[in-house]
Amino acid sequence: MARVAIVGAGSVGLLVGAALLQRDDHEVLFCARSHFTRIRVPTADPPIDRQVEVQTDPRAVDLPADWVVLATKAHQSAGARGWLDALCGPTSRLVVTQGGIEQAERGRTAAPFGTAVVPAVISCAAERTGPGCVEHNPVEPVKLVVPEGVEAEDLAECFAGTIATVEATGQWATEAWRKLAFDAVTSGLCTITGRRPDVLAHPGVAGCVTALLDELLAVAAASGAALDEAFRRSLLDRIGTIPGGVAPTMLQDRLASRPTEHDAIHGAVVRAADRAGLDVPLHRFLFTLLDASGER
Repeated sequence: MARVAIVGAGSVGLLVGAALLQRDDHEVLFCARSHFTRIRVPTADPPIDRQVEVQTDPRAVDLPADWVVLATKAHQSAGARGWLDALCGPTSRLVVTQGGIEQAERGRTAAPFGTAVVPAVISCAAERTGPGCVEHNPVEPVKLVVPEGVEAEDLAECFAGTIATVEATGQWATEAWRKLAFDAVTSGLCTITGRRPDVLAHPGVAGCVTALLDELLAVAAASGAALDEAFRRSLLDRIGTIPGGVAPTMLQDRLASRPTEHDAIHGAVVRAADRAGLDVPLHRFLFTLLDASGER
């Protein structure tokens, strides 16, 4: 049994928490800004509909958790510090499921000193449809990829028998850039156009997708990631088959007038390019447009 706290009740936090609730031996606490009483994932197999424990004030938390999942947006990390101070004890482990490639750095900055931080790349096609409610497209299974080690083994045991799986990797940089590549060539374009992924099939936009991907792959290689031509082709093929009705999280936030994660995604590419001395004009332009919207 594990005591798990989920900080953030967006699509990722709800889906991760719902998976853990499939195990009757875990205690799962949702830490959110507003209260809800049930969690529902009608598209899961079988559908998930459970009563949940929710806290909206970190001062009401009096016990540390075994695992803390930081599922807020990247730009909300500093605001989650009160929760992490209350939830992280000497043996707690913090799993950071945010977007981008800088999860470990953000986790170490936000968590109490000495907390073990486990960066995680999460794949799932999910959209929050209301308090405690999330739609998940089973075409993309829920998977967390984390650096190999004892934390990966223990985390995999936590999720055993649920809709989510945990995969350990000895090539963390490659996996992180692999996920960032998908987000960085799709999310921003959908957000700028205000369209769901069907817009990526537009001939002009499809050309932008390819150009953005080529810029990113050069930066990824300079950053130590091993993403080859086969990956490039497979990603472009995958983008061509994205379900048109599933809105990227960044677009969901824009449509709801919330700040977006463009800094963690496009900003991360720009920062890595600057460190490597490479030019990424399209990513820099897209980042500038998203940043100028004032929704940072």
